[in-house]
Amino acid sequence: MATLTVNLLGEPRLHSPGGPVACASRKSLGLFCYLALSGARHSRRELAKLFWGGANPEAARASLRTALLRLPAPLAEGLVVDRDSIVAGPAIDLDASRFAALASSDETADLSKAALLYGGELLKGLDIDATVEFDDWLMRERARWRQAAQSVFDRLIERHRERARQDSAHAAAARDAALAVARRWQELEPAAEPAHRWLIPSIWRPAGPTPRRRSTRPVAASSPWPRDGRRASRRGR
Repeated sequence: MATLTVNLLGEPRLHSPGGPVACASRKSLGLFCYLALSGARHSRRELAKLFWGGANPEAARASLRTALLRLPAPLAEGLVVDRDSIVAGPAIDLDASRFAALASSDETADLSKAALLYGGELLKGLDIDATVEFDDWLMRERARWRQAAQSVFDRLIERHRERARQDSAHAAAARDAALAVARRWQELEPAAEPAHRWLIPSIWRPAGPTPRRRSTRPVAASSPWPRDGRRASRRGR
């Protein structure tokens, strides 16, 4: 079975070996993305209730069948569907899975790959008019992946910053690399306060020599009185 590339970090983007895959039904797209990200097997009853509510189970099950039929062939082939349950198949190459694996590494090269792979808010722009329960799930997942991305960008910037401090020969290049990562983070997540903090110029100002402290001891004023406490006599007196 041909591999289906599924990118969910940022706006959903789907690619089969034949090229990009478009899905006309946003509900069907949301269903597919949910299954791909979950990776678990879900009962039809559970999916119908999550996407169409539990007020009318039979109508919700019928809507689920319709949503499956509206999936483009490459997406439908990426699912394993039986009478009672549905699960994403093994031929799906999910960006979130690759990102998670890279983000768990302490290697700078892996963190750099993870930062490049992160495309922004999970399922950005996806509005499928489902249930409150689905909206709650999506909010939690977006927060989880945003926190994971923040950890990646923070660690990567700190690695470049540390190199700039320790390797004077490559300090300028390391600072430029760190700033490029911070700018990318800011572009992807404009509301991310840490991204703005990394772009404060004072953070990157090279540390200069410590200025000498001026003495705070008071300067003794000249006194008309000699040290023995008697006033000096004037000449001619």
